[in-house]
Amino acid sequence: MKILITGSMGFISRNLIEKTLLNDERISKVYGIDHIDSFINSNKYHHYKYDLSENILDSLPNELFDVDLIVHTAGIPSPKFYKIEPFKTMFLNYDVTRLLLERMRNDTHFIYFSSSEIYGDPDVLNIPTKETYNGHVSSIGDRSCYDESKRLGETICYLFKNYKNKTTKIIRPFNFYGNHMKENDNRIIPRFISQAINNENITVFNKGEQTRSYCNIDDAVHMIKNICLEGKSFVYNVGNMDEEITANELAKKILETVPNTNSKIIKIDYPNEYPKDEPMRRCPNIDKYYEEFKEKPKINLKTGLYNFYQYAKKNWK
Repeated sequence: MKILITGSMGFISRNLIEKTLLNDERISKVYGIDHIDSFINSNKYHHYKYDLSENILDSLPNELFDVDLIVHTAGIPSPKFYKIEPFKTMFLNYDVTRLLLERMRNDTHFIYFSSSEIYGDPDVLNIPTKETYNGHVSSIGDRSCYDESKRLGETICYLFKNYKNKTTKIIRPFNFYGNHMKENDNRIIPRFISQAINNENITVFNKGEQTRSYCNIDDAVHMIKNICLEGKSFVYNVGNMDEEITANELAKKILETVPNTNSKIIKIDYPNEYPKDEPMRRCPNIDKYYEEFKEKPKINLKTGLYNFYQYAKKNWK
């Protein structure tokens, strides 16, 4: 089996390649596309340096599409950065998805990385949130360039599946964290850990009552590999539904994880560069995955945060 992964040096995809795909005997070759150089050293991995946001898909070599599976992870995942680059965000989430689907072979399978953001701000009756929930969203707002283009990406996958007989699947990630996240990622866990390591105040936005359920990247990529290679359904939530906590509680856990820090927890208003229309709760229902694969995430938040802190201490400059 040969696989093409877009955004291959990103947080999720690099972990997926290094920790699962390269170790699977069913996979003979992994092609990766990213706008930066490769960090992966393996004879099974072949890297192509292209920036998909520059609309160069037609110029990509044909061998990249002579594959059995395309996994489209390329995108701008952090709220701070998709607020800065809203048009690039939309182009990667929808236009590149459509162009990949149009160019791929009829017998190639396609995995689209959507987002839990497509659910918007679910009401309490829909938490944990099932794949069947249609969402409580807005098409206008700071986050809408990301949310709505991910929803449109899902729509084009649905259309190619039902009108052009192409095999597509959708993965909706819920708040992954762990190794290969960068210090300047600006999502909440790397931001809190960076602040604690550097003895800066841990800045909790607004009242800190917004909740999330975090999934360690090692659990996440194991689930993703199973879905990519063996999944029978069209849409899957991927995440951990067992430890939904507030931002305030997460900040306290970070202080417990990072020894000898002088950091204190303070509450601040949302910075100008951060989207203010933040959902209050987010937690996945992963019953569909469990029913199909008979397993759940194994790494609890305490262990995952400690392991990530050890990685950050060693690798962040």
